[in-house]
Amino acid sequence: MRVSIIFDNFGPYHNARVAAAAALPELNVTGIELRARSTTYLWEANACQAFEKRTVASTAVSKAQHVLQLESTLRDTEPDVVAVNGWGDYLAPQAIRWCVRQRIPMVIMSESSALDGNASALRNAVKRRVVNLASAALVGGMPHRRYMIDLGLTEDRIFNGYNAVDNDWFSARTAAERNGKTPCRLYFLASNRFVERKNLPRLVEAYASYLETHRARTGTPDDRSAETKSNPCWDLCLLGDGPLKPMLIVLCEKLGLHVQHNAPWDDAARQVSYPETNSGTLGTVYFPGFQQVDALPKFYAHAGCFVHPSLREPWGLVVNEAMASGLPVLVSNRCGCAMDLVREGINGYTLDPTNVDQMSRRMHEIAFDAQRRIELGKASRELISGFSLTAFATGLRSACLKSIAIGPAKLTLANSFLLETLCRFR
Repeated sequence: MRVSIIFDNFGPYHNARVAAAAALPELNVTGIELRARSTTYLWEANACQAFEKRTVASTAVSKAQHVLQLESTLRDTEPDVVAVNGWGDYLAPQAIRWCVRQRIPMVIMSESSALDGNASALRNAVKRRVVNLASAALVGGMPHRRYMIDLGLTEDRIFNGYNAVDNDWFSARTAAERNGKTPCRLYFLASNRFVERKNLPRLVEAYASYLETHRARTGTPDDRSAETKSNPCWDLCLLGDGPLKPMLIVLCEKLGLHVQHNAPWDDAARQVSYPETNSGTLGTVYFPGFQQVDALPKFYAHAGCFVHPSLREPWGLVVNEAMASGLPVLVSNRCGCAMDLVREGINGYTLDPTNVDQMSRRMHEIAFDAQRRIELGKASRELISGFSLTAFATGLRSACLKSIAIGPAKLTLANSFLLETLCRFR
């Protein structure tokens, strides 16, 4: 079965998933990336030898030329099934239109859910029609499955497994990085683009509140118990970059937090120490910048807890990474992954992302109980095992087989008008 899988760009997460699918003997996979570089992330180009990959546009081209090159690429791959990543990119309707015209069954891969925001009735009506041009769907988890059902797909045409990372790789690499080493103080870790919906200002405020709670419980430097000395305050590490970085730095300084533009262990290597105030050691917020995937295990290895406070998030693959790395997680209840990946009090907690006090309390609760933190981390690793590359590969295979059994969507007058309109105005 020849399967063409379309993504905007093949970064490390896409390469890993598609390679797992290509390893199945039933699938002859070709990866089609719409652009040579991601429009969102600064991933380094990484050749993948596990499957054939074709790039539609390696340089900037006009929209019309981009469409022609996409259609030519699809024709050359001669697919039995095409898997299209959602409907947000302006080329997605073009790929869908090509499938309908050529009578090729299509799988829609989606992490959209009702959590994404209040769409208008017209927008939902359009989505319903687009989704029903697919013969099957591959989705992330429970809220995404429900959304597909709401949009008109029957449950037997929806398969799980879309959102996965290489759990074994993250687990092994973080274990090797730890290996009995403690090169720095423990820290809360977050990994995001620095944009409004990631809610990082509230995380910084929650961290400052956590420090105050910690100091109130532990007393002054001259009045510290054995329990306090074994539970020093944690730092905060914000991986990523984006337009809100200057504002975040100003906020940290306003709250009396020390700011460092490096990894936490870089301070330890230079033997940097920070003076203690009369209420304890000054908390530090680290801004190491955007990191390539190969650098991530070290950040996970020496963190104590992962926090993902987004106001809106289709899924949140960084949570998968943190769980595979054996970390307890604090995840916004507005993230698409929360329902599937977080078990309250088992591997972490869900949060109301607008409630700074609640976020701070949970941070303190996890930081102050080392044994419980270990138990939560072990549970994370166990729970994430069901969201593996194998799950993606087998889910995609099942969706493709279902698509072929059902057959392609019919090119009705209404469908033709919808697709022409979308292709013209996207």
